[in-house]
Amino acid sequence: MVKYLIILLLTGCASVPQIEYRVAQIPQPPVINRPELPVLLITKDMDPGTIIQLHRETIKVLQSWGLELEAALNSYRKKP
Repeated sequence: MVKYLIILLLTGCASVPQIEYRVAQIPQPPVINRPELPVLLITKDMDPGTIIQLHRETIKVLQSWGLELEAALNSYRKKP
């Protein structure tokens, strides 16, 4: 009886669990186009005030683009 119990315990510890693979559907990433930057419109004959204004607009465009990219990445993050 003890012999069978030892054999049962040893085979229970030595058995290999079956590996189960699961496939999850991952949504396609959204298409987020690069913005047109106002700073690229700067020419040599522009006054400094206009150039500063174009830089400010560019910063705002890039900030909103970054938030859009971050929102797209959040859909792929694991939720606790």
